[in-house]
Amino acid sequence: MASPLTPALSAQMAPTLTVATVPTVKVKKGSVAVVTLKASLPVGYHANSNNPTESYLIPLNLKWTSGPLQIDVDLIDNEFCQLLFAQLRSTHDFDDYRKHAEELKKKHQSEQKLLKRQLEQVRKEQNKIIKKVLALSSLKSESIIEGLNEQHKELKKREADLEKKLSHQKEPTVLMPFTQLEEFHTQLEKIIEVWDRKPFDYKQRFINTLVEKIVLTIPSPHWVRLEVHWTWKMPGWESKVLYIYRPRGHKATLTEAERQFLRENYLQLGRKALLQALPEKSWEAINKEALKLGLRRKSREAIDIPDTLTWKDVEFMEQEELDLEVRTTKCVSLRREKVCFSSPVEYPGTTSNQAS
Repeated sequence: MASPLTPALSAQMAPTLTVATVPTVKVKKGSVAVVTLKASLPVGYHANSNNPTESYLIPLNLKWTSGPLQIDVDLIDNEFCQLLFAQLRSTHDFDDYRKHAEELKKKHQSEQKLLKRQLEQVRKEQNKIIKKVLALSSLKSESIIEGLNEQHKELKKREADLEKKLSHQKEPTVLMPFTQLEEFHTQLEKIIEVWDRKPFDYKQRFINTLVEKIVLTIPSPHWVRLEVHWTWKMPGWESKVLYIYRPRGHKATLTEAERQFLRENYLQLGRKALLQALPEKSWEAINKEALKLGLRRKSREAIDIPDTLTWKDVEFMEQEELDLEVRTTKCVSLRREKVCFSSPVEYPGTTSNQAS
């Protein structure tokens, strides 16, 4: 996923700190990423601390520009779960599921055996080194012994890493025990009914059993694109794409240059031209900003773009063949072979996140 980190560092006095472009950041599920921001000032200037020791010094402020970093997690989670449960409900092949569950177990057992073999080999190598050190200690071969000790340290580190991996190996979560297809669907409905009350670890293992990877991108202020790749490779389980509408979008504040543009052009340019000039602002937002600046248009110009959409939204929706008047989530197969659903699928225990 392209990094949404576009920070703006600003002090209360000119000149403004500039921040180097942040590269794309890839993070594994459940891990933490550290991103280093490189800021600079023109030669001859300096920046104060964010917590200066003297009261007369102006502190440095770190501010994030409002944007793609702000995501309605509940909305994304709800839409994904609707897709996940719709996929499971559509499963009608007991044999394929049973085969999938067996493959998961075999993969887990194979990984455990490999780690144990590697761990056993490392321990054998350690014992060999210890024997060599004991044999050489009487000969006072200090340089050789030192080298062997370094090898032993590396092996101990390798041993610790393998033991950690082995301890973190969890038995794969089989969705549920069952003996026939009817029981599969009965148990599935029970899980869906109490899904919101299940612990996070259970949900994570359940989802990881079925999902190979998820790619989330934010192509425009009001739209999220969620690409879902399943581990279960069988007909009906092709990779899917969810187009999710965010009612709030992101509230990027206009720069002074953009405000000046409005002062000079709001009353002269047409609505479409203004939207194109400020592609991340909706007509509703542009109007509100203009009113703050004391600007008011005499007549309302008719245009086929809804007031709440930005020009970037419109371009994206046209590219993906999304109806400008529809705000419900749309699901398509990754190769756009067919539509999965064009409105949220309800499931027990949750509420649909549809925009008004």
